[in-house]
Amino acid sequence: MGELWKETALAAAAASLILLLEHYWLPHQRLHPMARYVMGILALHLPMTALLIAWKSWHALIALWVITGMGGLTVTASYLVDLWRQVRARLAISEREAEALRQEVGRGQVEGR
Repeated sequence: MGELWKETALAAAAASLILLLEHYWLPHQRLHPMARYVMGILALHLPMTALLIAWKSWHALIALWVITGMGGLTVTASYLVDLWRQVRARLAISEREAEALRQEVGRGQVEGR
């Protein structure tokens, strides 16, 4: 087997080991989904980064991290938009319920506290 294939196999084994460690020894129930996403990406990209550095493949290394960074920004923006929409929906529900309660209290249908 050629040297490049040995290095590739070593990087693949490192990625697999990191993924196994993350899967079996980290408290996933306490981690935000985005934290798990980042950890999975890093488990794959760190061995690949080491491989690209060893091969002096600078353009590929830059492309890998630019693409990863843009993907990460997209996922982060999506989570923030979803959070904003949920908060806005909850606020609208709370405002409607408060108005309905004020109207009931004003009509004497609900005892004051």
